[in-house]
Amino acid sequence: MDTRSSVVSVRDAKNRFSEMVRRAANGERITILSHGQPKALLTAAASEGLPLNVDWDWLRTMGPGSGRKTAEQVVRDDRDGRD
Repeated sequence: MDTRSSVVSVRDAKNRFSEMVRRAANGERITILSHGQPKALLTAAASEGLPLNVDWDWLRTMGPGSGRKTAEQVVRDDRDGRD
């Protein structure tokens, strides 16, 4: 994967958008400038897949029967505690 970065103007990015997307998809970070100021960053999208590894057995032990507050109870307590 490419780890380079480039800086281009809005005009250049507009005229070469397909190329910019291809380069970003290959790992290049492209900063887009407007009037000399950075306005946007074009990077590759996050890859598909599970965003995290869940320990389902542990999670099941944390249900309402575990003696802990439910999410609803936590929200209610938070709301009731506000002035």
